[in-house]
Amino acid sequence: MRSILMKDFLEQRLYLLILVCVAIASLLTASYFKNLDSGIALLILFVLEGPLFIFLSANHQVSSEVNAGTWQFISSLPVSPFKLWLSKLTFTFIYCTVLYAIYILLAVLTGVEFTAVLNFVWQNLGIAVGIPAVILSLGFFTTMMPQGFTLAVVVVLIPLLWGLFSNDLTLVSINYGFATILLSMAFLGSSYIVFKSDITMTSSLRGVKSLVVLFLGIVLAGFVWLIADYAAESSNAVKIRGDYAWIPLENGKKILWEFKSEIKPWDVIQRKTSYAETYRPDLSLTSLRKAFYEKSENSRLVMHDLETGGLKTIGDRFSSLSFSDGGNGGFAKVYLGINRLGFYRGLNLAVVNKSGEKVLSLPDELDTFKDNFKFVNDRQFAYVENIKTATGVNTELYLYDSEKGLKPFYSTDGDFGFADFVVANSHKKNESPDLYAVGVSDRFKGKTVLISAKDRTRKVLDIKPFAKVEACGADFILFDEGRWDKETGLRRQKFVIAKFDGTILRLGDFEEYIIPIGVSAQGAIIAVVTEDSTWYGDIKKIIKIYSETGAKKDLLVFDKPCYARLTLSKSGESAVLYRRFYSREPAKEIVEYAFINLETDEVKIIEKLNKMYLKGYIYSVGENRFMAESYDKNNNGGIFEFDADLNTAECKLEYTQISALLRKGGLYK
Repeated sequence: MRSILMKDFLEQRLYLLILVCVAIASLLTASYFKNLDSGIALLILFVLEGPLFIFLSANHQVSSEVNAGTWQFISSLPVSPFKLWLSKLTFTFIYCTVLYAIYILLAVLTGVEFTAVLNFVWQNLGIAVGIPAVILSLGFFTTMMPQGFTLAVVVVLIPLLWGLFSNDLTLVSINYGFATILLSMAFLGSSYIVFKSDITMTSSLRGVKSLVVLFLGIVLAGFVWLIADYAAESSNAVKIRGDYAWIPLENGKKILWEFKSEIKPWDVIQRKTSYAETYRPDLSLTSLRKAFYEKSENSRLVMHDLETGGLKTIGDRFSSLSFSDGGNGGFAKVYLGINRLGFYRGLNLAVVNKSGEKVLSLPDELDTFKDNFKFVNDRQFAYVENIKTATGVNTELYLYDSEKGLKPFYSTDGDFGFADFVVANSHKKNESPDLYAVGVSDRFKGKTVLISAKDRTRKVLDIKPFAKVEACGADFILFDEGRWDKETGLRRQKFVIAKFDGTILRLGDFEEYIIPIGVSAQGAIIAVVTEDSTWYGDIKKIIKIYSETGAKKDLLVFDKPCYARLTLSKSGESAVLYRRFYSREPAKEIVEYAFINLETDEVKIIEKLNKMYLKGYIYSVGENRFMAESYDKNNNGGIFEFDADLNTAECKLEYTQISALLRKGGLYK
């Protein structure tokens, strides 16, 4: 075996020298045209030339000797077929390693930091070592084939690889380490089978047999890949510790959870975030640590029935909640992981119903603009889709009804610029709300147009185009015609109440910054006054703005600005307030919840939840009921339900119960 290695070295050292000279000539050519820097050197050496020369070197090992007529002598030596095959493979590995070592030296000479290269390779073995290893294995397989068949293999594999990696998310989510081992074993195993079956390389059917063996090897590798994918999906257990999220459904009877789960090291999908440090003008590796930042966790959706304790997983691993208008009583907007044949292809923005079934896939553009989607009630939601045509872009407005299905309720034909949806609740509790699409039209320049989903009629309002919709009542819409002030960097507010009968009431400028929260059952606008232009700023007070006159009334004034959250009930009759602040004398932290009767302005403190902190959102789940997650300083707590009519707060699910339920359901280990 040693003598065979020495023979190959003596024969192919000139070939190695030629490859090195080609690399040097390429670098000198780039330098001559003043285009050589460290990034260009890396591109030439390790992207353009490296993979090609590795393949040619591996492909050269046996086929060159068959063509030269020396293989008959080598195959007659008293060496077992396996040792002969292994000696050729060993020399190929050493040969390509030396070639890459010289390439690294050339890269360092052109300005690339050696430690940065080693660091990149060490932390990205699946990419930096795995891809060359697969190319070497494929090249070594093709060296067993007759002339012409190598090209056939390459012609077949390139379209397959292009179809696979044309999806960016697949490119950055594949487990390169696992794929390297699997493909290398498939190619090398196939090469040994072909070699063993025809060691003299004289069979007239050698090319056909090679293609058959390669096909079977790839099929077997694909089968193993799918088994690993199935095993990863089946064994994917959620983690209670760590971040999780939830939204209530069916008026608080069910909870849709988003739990974190650990990615298995052998999972075929290793979801990663897109890299940032490599987006540099010179493609330098100076500060690069990783090409892809790996996530150690993925997400899993679980539907939980609070009444029966039943659990149901929704979608595959990597599915998650969408919190831009995330859910209501009957539906939830989610991201469902798209996993095809063990390859991650992205996220499908979709709507699931209260049973956990997907009712509709949504256009990807809704992921960017949250105003393009709206839940109307427990059985309806609406969204917008822009459809390209030969003459331009048409905006289609769709309404989904759980009883009637999906139907477009308006086609703009290019004469409508969509801005927002508004839901106008009826004065009668049992009547369905009205849905309007808000936008602009070329026919009514300088005004705002409403399109009714009920009868498809238009209403034209004397409101500036693309004014911001702040709230909606049964008879009116509250707009903000203000614009950003370049000098202060803040938005100047100019509130306008536009009634559906066409009446306009401009409220003028407010000295304080106001954030509308909703509209009460009596038609009053409920808003908070903050210290700055964000909802996350400290709140000074809660106010009412009467839609008939525009008059303002202080509903609740705090002693000093504090952190607070306010949520109105679905009926508009009550609200829940959460606030956290420090008293002056004695200095201590005060945390409290309170019910606010929006008709009488009465405030009732929820004594049971004193000193308990709010996590996440307060959800309205019924006429005057709410749900929220609360915990104390000892991290005791859970999911609570508040009833404003009864002035009660009940713990529906304690933290200790969550892990017990998931363990019982086989989702937590």
